[in-house]
Amino acid sequence: MKISTAPPNPPPNSRYNKAHPAAANIGIIAIISSSFPAILTNIVSKTHGRKVGEIRLPYFIAAEDVHTAMDEQFPILIAEDDENDAIILERALRKVGFMNPFHFCRDGTEVVAYMCGEGPFQNRAKHPFPRMLITDLKMPKMGGIEILKWLYHHPECNLIPKVVLTASRHAADVTEAYKWGANSYMVKPGGYESLTKMLKLFLDYWEMCEKPKLPDKC
Repeated sequence: MKISTAPPNPPPNSRYNKAHPAAANIGIIAIISSSFPAILTNIVSKTHGRKVGEIRLPYFIAAEDVHTAMDEQFPILIAEDDENDAIILERALRKVGFMNPFHFCRDGTEVVAYMCGEGPFQNRAKHPFPRMLITDLKMPKMGGIEILKWLYHHPECNLIPKVVLTASRHAADVTEAYKWGANSYMVKPGGYESLTKMLKLFLDYWEMCEKPKLPDKC
């Protein structure tokens, strides 16, 4: 079955309806802020009750719509506290052909635990060390800038490509992110199709780049 790319109205609890002031702005550690476009309601219904870090949707995407991006050795860690945002980003990544593993963390404290291989993330076969970090800016407990600062003070792990994906265009946020080592700072586009185009360009770019060898944990 082929999924339509025209997103219907967002779910009632979504922050990404037309009335949201940031709905027109979409913006990698990757740092991801809270204002993705409206998502498909059938996808939301399939993830009801799941935790962000457990999202693994059985998307139905036609083979002709998918190209293979990156490789099997390129897992991505994504810091995002909003489940709807996480669903949108995962669906868009799969749509553009990124079939490698990735894991969602709700905030920076989970990112640190994951990268250090602590708590529920000790099994590196199940939770491989990420080859890229994508993070939101505003999250509870520990935000995106704090993650960048933590990595800056842990040089053994600071080699990881860091992307900020956010709704914020504030010059102070851009400056602070690059000051603490972000490799890219992207603002979220205003629609799902624009998001998939951005991600395809982004993945194609990083596929051409030589990536550093990273440790198993910090």
